[in-house]
Amino acid sequence: MTRGTSSGRLLVELALGKSSQALENIIAVSGQPSAIPPDPFRSLGISGRMKLVEWESRSEI
Repeated sequence: MTRGTSSGRLLVELALGKSSQALENIIAVSGQPSAIPPDPFRSLGISGRMKLVEWESRSEI
């Protein structure tokens, strides 16, 4: 079973309110989502990441 398939099944279990050992393990490991940084860092990070992606894909154009 691929990672996408197993993640999809766990997502369905979570949406339906069902519980399984695998779902409990994923929830325990995942924890909380990371916080979004404040604006100066967020803007610089987004701009830098976009420039990097553009530079990496320069041969595809």
